[in-house]
Amino acid sequence: MSEDKAECSICRSVYSYKGGTTSNLRKHLKTKHPTISFERSEPSMSTSVEIPPLSSSVIEDDRSSISSRCETQIVPIVSTSFGSEAGSVSRKRKEDADLLSLAREQKISNAILRMIATDLQPFSIVQDSGFRELLRLLEPSYEIPSRTTFSNSLLTREYSKAIEKLRALLNATENVCLTIDAWTSVTNESYVGVTAHFITQNWIFYSCLLDCFYCEKDHAAFHLCSDLRRIASEWGLSDKVYAITTVNAANMVESVKLTGWTHIPCFAHTVNVIVQNGLKEVEIICSKVKNIVQYFNRSTQATNSLILIQEQMNQNIVQLKLKNDVPTRWNSTYSMLERVFKLQQPITTTINSLHIPVELLSEHEWIAIKEICKILEPFEQITNEMSSETAVTLSKVILIVRGLETFLKKLKLVTTTAPARTLIDSLLQSITNGFPYLETNSVFAKCDFLDPRFKKRAFATDEAFEKVKDEIHQEVTSLTNKNTSISQTTEFRPEASEPARENSIDIIDLVWQDFDVSTKTTTSINVIEKTTLEIRSYIEDVPLERKQNPLEWWKTRELLYPNLSKLAKKYLSAVATSVPSERLFSKAGLAISDRRSRLKGKDTQKILFLHYNQHLLG
Repeated sequence: MSEDKAECSICRSVYSYKGGTTSNLRKHLKTKHPTISFERSEPSMSTSVEIPPLSSSVIEDDRSSISSRCETQIVPIVSTSFGSEAGSVSRKRKEDADLLSLAREQKISNAILRMIATDLQPFSIVQDSGFRELLRLLEPSYEIPSRTTFSNSLLTREYSKAIEKLRALLNATENVCLTIDAWTSVTNESYVGVTAHFITQNWIFYSCLLDCFYCEKDHAAFHLCSDLRRIASEWGLSDKVYAITTVNAANMVESVKLTGWTHIPCFAHTVNVIVQNGLKEVEIICSKVKNIVQYFNRSTQATNSLILIQEQMNQNIVQLKLKNDVPTRWNSTYSMLERVFKLQQPITTTINSLHIPVELLSEHEWIAIKEICKILEPFEQITNEMSSETAVTLSKVILIVRGLETFLKKLKLVTTTAPARTLIDSLLQSITNGFPYLETNSVFAKCDFLDPRFKKRAFATDEAFEKVKDEIHQEVTSLTNKNTSISQTTEFRPEASEPARENSIDIIDLVWQDFDVSTKTTTSINVIEKTTLEIRSYIEDVPLERKQNPLEWWKTRELLYPNLSKLAKKYLSAVATSVPSERLFSKAGLAISDRRSRLKGKDTQKILFLHYNQHLLG
């Protein structure tokens, strides 16, 4: 090779540095080998300069350090100091680079695992060519682990970390409410999910997934009871669980009774049954609407024509498509009716212009649909409100049920169509049957009493209010006596080696016996008086506005009402619906898709745990 040319020791490309300039050599390194850091090495008076070899962690697949025949060398960043100290410093920098490289590699791998858990991506995504190309572009030196490494090693490690974080949170709480639900996957595997809900020491409503396990047995009450007890024991919650919210299926209700914990019927499930029964009264209209929707969904021509007519009628409004209903979800029927009524004119025009062979709705039926939607609208909004996982919900049930009854009775006075009036009558009867004696249910009543938004206003009669107030008084007194007993200083007991001293103390105790008894009686009376005063002060305190957060209110008054605040943390943590468990399985359906049909039950459990408890990652 001529003296005015240099060969790249990495890619073997030959470049000229004719005229004494090395700009093209530097440009080559920057563009073709961007992972290499380099600096200009000045000529040295020393006869020898030690240049250690470049670390393999800095340049993957590089062969050796760069060399050229030019007078001014382009070399990797290393120390060019003289003597043995230079070699020591360069080795130190090389070790630091290796450590940083390993730390970044682990950080990237953990980020990929979090993406898989958060977005419920399949582990096979790490083998997809597009994903690997993206990583090569962002981090050329990163070597992505195999799907087996992610599913066997990294997933287990992250899962174990999240378990310990959640265990620490649960250890710090005193009372927990659970929800449970069951589900069958597309691979015909049965899963049971259990979520926990509690209020933290900082008065934050907290929801988490305890377990989502593959169930080999049937969903009999005895088996579900056994699973609930096992999970509570594993998390140290056996003495902390006080209530479980489930759907009203017989096996679920019975399983909770077998545990001895209080059962809370799912509000959303009860509402679903009530509205489903009511919709049977307007089945003829719903069937006509469904036939229209199904025809449009099957016909591309009809759908395109519907969109075109919407554009012509309302050019500045986003065009809508029709929605079909799902038989098991009443709110999907409401959405279908609402959308059809909103598109009444475009639908009618499209059917007439295309001569679509479906039965048109009469003017009277269109009015009935409008009134049916008005009847169902509050049920839709209330179900969404009561399905929250971050807010107090159970205390709203009594007032919402009463409010629904009042709303329907008033609405019936202005309803004109027979189908809509029949629907109202059915809903009122189903509400009475579905929510019997709510005020006499201890958990519901205590939750309303301890919600500063409601207190006495939640109860229709003074008798019901006085009853729950007495129950709260008894529970606070019992809690106070228990804490007092634990905190009392242990009385002095003489040593066995002093029998004479022991007899002397016994005689003295007899002398003071009357005084000691009177003191204990006075202490007991004081506890009752303090409890009565605390409850009275709480009742007389200014009620909180309905839309404000009761937990924030309690946070500022925890010291003012020390005993009631403990009960508030307990009962306000109860959830009104089992929707948290149901939401889990809607995500599980994504996790166990056709693309992830090979996912094992244990891996499914870990993925869903990390997905639901995303706040524990990192």
